[in-house]
Amino acid sequence: MAKMRVWELAKELGIDSKKLLALLNDRGEFVRSASSTLEPHVVRWLRSPVPDPTAVIVAGNAGDTTLVLPNPSSAAGTSLNAAGVGDAQSGVTRSGWHAGPIAAPRDPALARHISDLCAHYTAAATHIDALKRLGSQFVHVNHSFSKGFTSVYFARVRFSGAIENGFGFTREALFVYSPFVDLHSRLVSEIRRELATCGPRITPDIVFVSAPDTRLRSKLDDWTSPELLLIPLDVPMDENPQAFMTLLRDYLHKPDLFYETTAVSGSKFFGRRRLLQALRDDVKMRRVAGVFGLRKAGKPSVMT
Repeated sequence: MAKMRVWELAKELGIDSKKLLALLNDRGEFVRSASSTLEPHVVRWLRSPVPDPTAVIVAGNAGDTTLVLPNPSSAAGTSLNAAGVGDAQSGVTRSGWHAGPIAAPRDPALARHISDLCAHYTAAATHIDALKRLGSQFVHVNHSFSKGFTSVYFARVRFSGAIENGFGFTREALFVYSPFVDLHSRLVSEIRRELATCGPRITPDIVFVSAPDTRLRSKLDDWTSPELLLIPLDVPMDENPQAFMTLLRDYLHKPDLFYETTAVSGSKFFGRRRLLQALRDDVKMRRVAGVFGLRKAGKPSVMT
């Protein structure tokens, strides 16, 4: 059976092709144009008249057909507004990487600490705004008291449910803000001390670093070890929050899983959500399903 193209499905649903492309891209179905083809399970989701238990509702303008897209973090479908955007405070789930948004913290002390951070680092304000638009929030801020590092700030970020599921995060992530234009490797020791202080609340092997050092990326790449991945916050996010998602893809998809000899799980397992959903649908509908692929394609991991 021939795959359906975007424009054909848009015509069937009674919506504009550009709007359907935007919704698909926002959800992570990166299709190039209206002539691109769609996988059968994506078409099934979009055609479904009833919300799937693992889907979010993305409503168009008045009179448009309601679309159902997969939601990796919501237990039930939730209606969104005309822009496909929800509000965490009102309990509405966002689509795409916004799904499963974190409620904005209301602690006055935290608000003061965030304000202090933004006063010292204008980049932090940009990051906070971009992460909010991705359903994520700064949940803790403090600064270092070690000699020579008193101006270094540490912030903990809780990512949206979609980001956590998509990239394997199960805890808060550490964001580091340094004022040094010539970053020194001693900062890594300070980061390790902070991670030890945070204990099990923090992701122990992934840290995001912001500094005005023009060689930030090359230095962090050099200081990264198998036990600690240092990601530079050196991409502009003021107008495009998706730049942060690109940064995550660039760094968190780098590990070579071909060195694994057994099925991977936990934070090492990612990028197979659509396949798992399709297999789940096949099982529910009692259809014959199979997993085929080249050697080291991840078949045991999918089945596990």
